[in-house]
Amino acid sequence: MNEPAPLRSVPKWGFGIEGSAHEGARLPLYVDGGAAMARSDIDRFEVRAFGGERLVVIDA
Repeated sequence: MNEPAPLRSVPKWGFGIEGSAHEGARLPLYVDGGAAMARSDIDRFEVRAFGGERLVVIDA
């Protein structure tokens, strides 16, 4: 089962960029969420770009 979480967006200046001229861009990006399913049913968490490119995979 592959069900996406609600969409989130990143501002054009980004996050977690050391030395950036934009103060907000130097801050880390924190993401939280939830799932209405048992933990044993979750294999991994994925972050994907709008085009479907997999950016990050985190084992559950």
